[in-house]
Amino acid sequence: MRPVHQVGDVERRRTLLCNAIVSAEAEIAQQHDAMQKLTSENERLKKEIAVASGVRYDYVKADKYAALKTEVDSLERRYQFEKMNMNELTKQYQLARIDLMQSSRMKGGVNAEQENARAVQRQLEILENRLDQALARFNDAVSYNKELRDHIDIIRGERRVFQRVHNKMEEDLRSKKKIMSERIEQSNHDLDERDG
Repeated sequence: MRPVHQVGDVERRRTLLCNAIVSAEAEIAQQHDAMQKLTSENERLKKEIAVASGVRYDYVKADKYAALKTEVDSLERRYQFEKMNMNELTKQYQLARIDLMQSSRMKGGVNAEQENARAVQRQLEILENRLDQALARFNDAVSYNKELRDHIDIIRGERRVFQRVHNKMEEDLRSKKKIMSERIEQSNHDLDERDG
């Protein structure tokens, strides 16, 4: 009776693990999409600043942007790796479940009940070991997921700073254009008065 109860516990734990894996995959996919949007938005802002300001290209900012882009690409590769790990864990879970169902269906022999109980117990230990390994990998994925979230927050903060600099540069450009326009107008007026 005890192995059957333990099998039920393992099934519940497996179900929880499977749900957690699916949830983690969805969250990682959302974060990946957010990172892609931030990257394209930063690229767009950079182009707008270059066009609007008409000033020389800022190599320091360009280098920083390139470093951030490289870091985002690295995170994207790591995300793909973690996604493959999640898929592998899901596959292992499904195989373990099939093994469990097959072992519970196996019957036969003179001591069928005892052999079945021993087989179930062995299978249960194997599956618990696999489950522990899967949980350890899952916890690693959750930890890495938190790192990704923190990094995305940092990139968002840098984007806000970038946006403020962009807005200030636009304001400065408008102000300088206005001053220049007034000076040109004043010069033209002075020339007209002198000639007239």
